[in-house]
Amino acid sequence: MAFTGGGGKTTAMYYLARKLCAEGHRVIVTTTTHMQYPLKKWGPLCTSAAAAAIRLDRAEGAVAVCGIDAGMTDGIRKITGMPAGELDRCRTLCSYMLVEADGAKMKPLKAPQKGEPVIPSGTDVIVVCGGLDAVGKNLADVCFRQDIVVSILRRSGRRVPDGIHIITCADTAEILYRGYVFPFLTDPALSGTKLYVLLNKADDEGRLADGKSVLTAMKILIDGDAVCARGAVLCGFYITSFLNGGSFFYEQYTYSR
Repeated sequence: MAFTGGGGKTTAMYYLARKLCAEGHRVIVTTTTHMQYPLKKWGPLCTSAAAAAIRLDRAEGAVAVCGIDAGMTDGIRKITGMPAGELDRCRTLCSYMLVEADGAKMKPLKAPQKGEPVIPSGTDVIVVCGGLDAVGKNLADVCFRQDIVVSILRRSGRRVPDGIHIITCADTAEILYRGYVFPFLTDPALSGTKLYVLLNKADDEGRLADGKSVLTAMKILIDGDAVCARGAVLCGFYITSFLNGGSFFYEQYTYSR
């Protein structure tokens, strides 16, 4: 399962890892790009498949965080991905592999450049993430790859000056759809892969309402494009808050035209 976009990828991965572990599954958390160094509660970083095997064999339900220590970046300790061969060996050790496949510099929204995200071969589920805390904020403060975000919004007919542009729910839908959802739906290499959209930080009623507005706008974009989906199959939308143990709004939405 690959997590892409911005605004809560790491939090969502570890939340899911805890739930799967509690159900008795063996889980590996890793990255194909960079992610924050794991907290001590997740145990020592496993830098090889052999180390991951030892950790996972300790219990029926266990989590191993795998990667290579990448040192400090902007004051944050990071890990980077394992070599492809080690990643393939790790895949055979677990029931679920959760992969952070994108970097967003801790921004709520991102539009990817060429070569991003880095989806491992054999991925069966892709999650596109975005943070609802971007709504009502200036684009320059909440978006990663700002030049690409601006280009997406201008192509949609929006007037986006070089100075201040306040992100709306419709903007959020446009950025996530044009940056991620549309390319995934139309990529033959992802044929049959399940695709979900996860909007995080719906921490109050206002944010939840914003999330529903984003999803409404995204469905209008999808239907308006009449996409010939040769790639991933869009299966549903989540609006989430991971405060106080997590809460979820889920809407099934299958699109495979």
